[in-house]
Amino acid sequence: MGDAQLTFNWVRAFADYLISFNFGKGVHHHSPEASSAIIPYLLRRVWQEDNDQATLLHEIGQYGTVSGDIFVKVAWEPPYQDSVGVIHPPKIRILPINPAYCFPTFHPHDRTRLVEFKLKYKFWGQAADGARTMHTYVEVITDEIIREYVDDELIDERANPLGLIPVAFCPNQRVASSPWGTSDIEDLISLNREYNEKATEISDILNYHSAPVTVITGAKAQNLEKGPRKVWSIPNAGAKVTNLQLENNLAAPLGFLELLKQAMHEMTGVPSGALGQAQPITNTSGAALSMVYLSMIQKRQLKLVTYTKLLKDVNALIIRYAAVYEPEWLQYNPMISAIQLGPDQYPVLSPEDPMTYQTSVEWIDPLPMDKLLILNEQQALMAVGLQSKVGGMRALGEKFPDQKLQEVYEEQIEEVKRAAALQLIQAGANQFIMQATGMTPDGQPLVIPGMDGPPDANGNPTGMVPSVDPVLAQEIMQIAFQPSPPERADFNENPGE
Repeated sequence: MGDAQLTFNWVRAFADYLISFNFGKGVHHHSPEASSAIIPYLLRRVWQEDNDQATLLHEIGQYGTVSGDIFVKVAWEPPYQDSVGVIHPPKIRILPINPAYCFPTFHPHDRTRLVEFKLKYKFWGQAADGARTMHTYVEVITDEIIREYVDDELIDERANPLGLIPVAFCPNQRVASSPWGTSDIEDLISLNREYNEKATEISDILNYHSAPVTVITGAKAQNLEKGPRKVWSIPNAGAKVTNLQLENNLAAPLGFLELLKQAMHEMTGVPSGALGQAQPITNTSGAALSMVYLSMIQKRQLKLVTYTKLLKDVNALIIRYAAVYEPEWLQYNPMISAIQLGPDQYPVLSPEDPMTYQTSVEWIDPLPMDKLLILNEQQALMAVGLQSKVGGMRALGEKFPDQKLQEVYEEQIEEVKRAAALQLIQAGANQFIMQATGMTPDGQPLVIPGMDGPPDANGNPTGMVPSVDPVLAQEIMQIAFQPSPPERADFNENPGE
């Protein structure tokens, strides 16, 4: 067994930070105004209900950051009933695939177009005698047909219902004249290996210093008893017993380690204080924070060029599956959209219309933002007529501004109804008070002109008292005059006191 070697996995730390910075805040999916009452809600259902969008983006970012290429397959899952009788509705599944299992064939004159896709991987099975056996699965997909093989034996062959290959592909960072991309950690591996080797050498030096080598001159070690509180008697007056000393300090090796780590930060653009180093709490503005992370923001913009197209292609495949298997998903449904259909919005989308498959992807800014500043900015723009409420809500990060405006509108209507109901109850209560006391709020006897009521004791007309809802009168009487039982429970807000 060899000597133990220190391992500082900076590659994984940098990769995880890059993935979190680029994909951690998620995305919003939008569509043109004509399809905005249908497509965004379809995409929300597929990305967030049928699948877990946060997990998918993390896997997509992990494949791209580590391997340099991303393959995402979109598949249809029909409805089924499980063993306990629960019926599961149909789903559109989004499946990131390990690039090591993918063997695409590109068009000879168009490196963005797939003409054939082969998925190949090994899996474990169980033989008839119970022994575990390894098998090879292969799926070959073209625009016309889909074939599946297990151990080179054809097990299924069917027509492709979509008429295109349901796999989206993009490189992590595009390379000119090549369909393949580059990894974010490619330049870090050699630096991390050198860092670990030098750290191990420094550890060996420290081990020699903490448990030094004993140098004996003019005597034999076997004649000297080792251990604490031992006395050595050496006949040779010229004998020497010394420990091997560390003649120089470790400043140079430690400085070289710091140089390697700083090089890794510069290669990836990650600030040196971003990986857990203690930072003072400040009120740094958004512009200043953007300058600190400027290199990362620039690298992120380059990556999002390809990842935006990837998500648009995935959205187009989702809409195509909906058009083939569930055409009603491309119809306006007020129970799902929760907004009123506008005059410039289609109630039904046609699968033959290219506009149906058009979507846009909005990446959320990874840096923290001061919403109060953004709110003041949007209010100023709206005051001069340069911004709409929908645009302002999108700037504040609202995914579905139309639905939020409808929610605000319905809440305002409900508040008006509640205010009117309160006024009506107050009027009924006033009527009951006047009937019960025979006095107006200013203390005068109640007389309604033109109404003849029974005369008072002096023979003067008293008028008619307005009618009162008997149910309301009963409730008011109970609240006003019904005795309350003594309280036995202690309603102290602080239960510990």
